[in-house]
Parts: sequence; structure tokens; C-alpha cells
Amino acid sequence: MPVHMMTTAQGLPRNSIACLTPGPNGTMWMCSSEGLARFDGYNLRIFGPEHGLPSRVIFDFTPARGGGYWVVTDKGICRLKPGSRIGEPCPLFTNTPRHAFLGGEIHESASGATWLLSGKELLRVDVAGRRIEPLGLQMGEELLSVADGPAGSLLIGCVTGIYQWRAGQKPRRLNGKLGEFGVGAIFPLASGGFWVGTSGGLYGLRFEGTSNQPIWTPDLLKGRRDITNIYRAPSGRLWAVSDKTLLQLAIDPDDTPRLIAEFGRGDGLPDARVDTV
Repeated sequence: MPVHMMTTAQGLPRNSIACLTPGPNGTMWMCSSEGLARFDGYNLRIFGPEHGLPSRVIFDFTPARGGGYWVVTDKGICRLKPGSRIGEPCPLFTNTPRHAFLGGEIHESASGATWLLSGKELLRVDVAGRRIEPLGLQMGEELLSVADGPAGSLLIGCVTGIYQWRAGQKPRRLNGKLGEFGVGAIFPLASGGFWVGTSGGLYGLRFEGTSNQPIWTPDLLKGRRDITNIYRAPSGRLWAVSDKTLLQLAIDPDDTPRLIAEFGRGDGLPDARVDTV
């Protein structure tokens, strides 16, 4: 697989990239602390406040349900409507004034609710009212990932483990065999189970019985650590990040991962931690 490096020398705003989001017609969007970059296969263009964005510091840029994009910045979030272009104003949703905004991952649940991770807090996004609403729900540690769980719940990955939460209830810690590893990725499987990417490796998680008892399967990738991102490409290919390597995976019938290929320094990747794919 040919690898082509892009750095500030090729026009990137920063060498550290917070997100990669495929766009139409083969374009790629990249988040950074110095602007939102668009690469069309030939040229890079950088967008910031002078192009209608609320800030240069972009944490996330992700497709929104119904079209358009969510933009998560250090000032708050905004939504580019379907058919709008970068350069048109993207007004901020009203933010809670009682704390500094610590934008992170945004998640649209199958139920229609929209959630935002902000530091140690989970926030609800009121799309119709254009507001960000605090829930008073704090785990006491940084939140890293979120996914829909069973029976209308949310699974929330933190620095020392994973929680299950339902509206109106206290968060339920699920660690079990997971120990106290950080959970950077929660990947739903068609069977209803999950792969959980952690600093200690890739774990399997499923729920059994009316009480949704969590059942863990440890070390699915046999010693590979720091699984911080799992991504299914539009082509159907499945990728995972493991420290300084990129893994191509397949899902076997028993929900275990099968390693197809592994790419690292010898294949042209830099000798640096891989953060996202």
C-alpha cells in the first residue's frame, strides 16, 4: 500500500490532526487546532473564522443526520445545513455559560437524540432549540468515546473504563475483566455485541439476560495494545489503530476479529503514534 506523507510542508495547518472525515467526490476533511483543512486529492485549503467558522480550533467535523455537517470547536458547536458551503456563517448553538466548553466527540443515537462529550461531562444537544444542555451527569474522569448500547442506553468510554447509562438512572460501571484501561473506541457489531478498543487491547463485549449482564472476551488481537480507533470505510473495509500501526480487519462469524494486514514504519508510516483513521 503506497503511503504519502502530508505535513505542514505540504500545506497542513498542523502536523497533529484531530479528525479525518470523507466528503463527496473523494474529498477529505481534516480537523486541527489551526483550522479545518480540505484536501481534494491535489490541493489543500484551510478554513477558519474568516470563512464563517466559529473558531480555528476544530475538534470534530462529522456528517449530520439528514444532511450537512456538525462542527465541534473550542467555542461550541454549529451545524452546516444541507447544501450550505464553508464560507457561509455557521452560528453557534447556545452554550451553557457555567463552564468552559471542552468539545469532543458528537454522537447521534438511533433514537434521534444527539449527544456531545465535553471533558468529563455528557451534554445533550437540543437540535430544534439550537442549545447545548447539561445533564448534571459527570463521571469524574475524561470521556473518550460513546455509542448506542442495548435497550436505549448509551455506552460511554472513559480514561479508566466504560459505563452504561440510561436517562433518569445513575451510570453503571461495566469494567469486569476490562480492568481500568482507557476506552477510546466502541464499535457496534451486527450481532448486537461490541468491540471495545482500549489502552490494554481489543475486547469483546456482549450483554445477556433481562438484566443485560455484561460478558467480556479479552485480548481479541493477541497482545496488540492501544486500540484507540475502529473505522469501517464506505468500501466496507474495516480498520483499527494500534499504537504506531494500522490494522486491516475482518469480522468472523463468532464476532472475533481476523487480521488481514498490518501496516507500520516498514510500509512508510511515520515512527509516531497513529491517532485516527
